[in-house]
Amino acid sequence: MTMHRFPCPLCKSEQAFELPAGGEAGGWGSCPGCGSHVFVTPAGAFTEKPRPTASGRTYWLVTPTGETVQEDGAVIQRLIRMRKATPADQVAVEEGVFVPLGSLPEFAPLFAGFTLPVGKECVNHPGRPAVHACPQCHRRFCGDCAVASQAGGRTMALCPACRGLLQATDRRLFEKHWWQEPETAFLYPFQGLAWATSLGIGFLLWFGQLLIPISLPIYFIGLAYIVHIIMSVSRGAKIMDAGPDIGDITHLLGRGAAAFLITVLIAIPFVVLNLWALGRMVMGGGSVLMFLWNLPLAVLAFIYYPMALGVVAVWDNAWLCFRPDLVIGAIFRIPREYAILVFGLFIITVIDLIVTLACRFVPIVGGLLAGLVSGYFLVARSYMLGRVLYMNEEPLGWS
Repeated sequence: MTMHRFPCPLCKSEQAFELPAGGEAGGWGSCPGCGSHVFVTPAGAFTEKPRPTASGRTYWLVTPTGETVQEDGAVIQRLIRMRKATPADQVAVEEGVFVPLGSLPEFAPLFAGFTLPVGKECVNHPGRPAVHACPQCHRRFCGDCAVASQAGGRTMALCPACRGLLQATDRRLFEKHWWQEPETAFLYPFQGLAWATSLGIGFLLWFGQLLIPISLPIYFIGLAYIVHIIMSVSRGAKIMDAGPDIGDITHLLGRGAAAFLITVLIAIPFVVLNLWALGRMVMGGGSVLMFLWNLPLAVLAFIYYPMALGVVAVWDNAWLCFRPDLVIGAIFRIPREYAILVFGLFIITVIDLIVTLACRFVPIVGGLLAGLVSGYFLVARSYMLGRVLYMNEEPLGWS
């Protein structure tokens, strides 16, 4: 034991305090004058244990490249403020045991409200896409930066900085929205076997016009395949497959039934409105202006219908499309992306109507040609909707 004379922080009288031998870090004791419990160090007596300070101390820090470097505490503090060191980074005090940087009391206050900007590129190699993400330190790395480790007979990729288990980054980070490369929507009907689906839907539309008594079942089959396209694209497919497996036919027809019924349900207000307006005109109590109420109905339908079809295509329970709270809630979760989608669908629909109308003036095959054109644009619009659902899976919460 060694004796040191300090003023007591409570009674303010100078007293002789005992300090354990080799106790440079200090220890708890009592004031001989007032009996207060105080913490005694070679620098003085305190009411609380002083926090360690980083200045003047040497640390060994593991950098994002995996290299261990010797740094002064002030340098590490600066790295934290610059968001180049995270709480999960491994550090040792003067060649001691490595611990997370955030566990050291001299650095912990600097991590209050700490956030790390997340980019699409490797933190060590700007310009390279990040294929790994660390859930501990939240950095992103390319394949060359990952540290390979063997465990249980399999190879794992570890973070070079904090040794956390790396995860594959979401590939959506490196993909573009359909409006950033709009040609993909117009080319999709020709990719893979989509051309066959486009032709098939076109023929169904044509037959539906010719065979009015059985047009509804024909349209039902076409709508079921439209739902299949939306489902396929919403899962990341960029090329149309051969269609649903035989074992999925029942599932496909179930989704087609839900899509067909939601289509009929949205059409009912138009039928009721026009029959009412026509009846008023026949009775002499109405005017043509009553038909203008079709415009707000059309706007609401154009906004609601695509997301309702999206619910049919993506959710296991396709009948949830009849829940307006679910459909409208999904629209408000991605307002910007959905507004762009609706605008794009409107433009393509106008083009479809113009081209289809022109095709009907072609002798003999005008009806068939119009059906094929409509089938093409339907597939393109389905791709646009499926792509929006795919790119916004996380904010929609539909994973």
